[in-house]
Amino acid sequence: TSLLAVSGLGAGYGRTRIVRDVDLVVEPGSWFGLLGANGSGKSTLLRAITGQIQLQDGQVLVAGIDMAKAPERAKRLIGYAVDGADTLRASSKSDWLASTSLARRSSAPPKSRNSRIPRRSAHRATPIHEAADDR
Repeated sequence: TSLLAVSGLGAGYGRTRIVRDVDLVVEPGSWFGLLGANGSGKSTLLRAITGQIQLQDGQVLVAGIDMAKAPERAKRLIGYAVDGADTLRASSKSDWLASTSLARRSSAPPKSRNSRIPRRSAHRATPIHEAADDR
């Protein structure tokens, strides 16, 4: 089962369609990022994938769970880290990965979020761990 499977996604605000016909598959053990010009629809796409806005078309499956049919179940499996322009300048990539991996754990009470994953272990499960401490 794919971690994330997006098919035919269309999303926007009201009658304005911002993104259309997006297909995306993220397999276990992989990472993905979105690059694009300001206003190209990156944030709208992520909001649609994470269930923050309603889809106009298509389907989002998170580990096989349909976001439209079981949104709370699907959202428990999502980590969503938004990167600002100065994020990586302020810390090492290792610190950034460790802190952002906890950013969207909505099911955890605030005091226990940092105790769920050891601070320096978040990046070890990823294929980019060798470069995690590069600045």
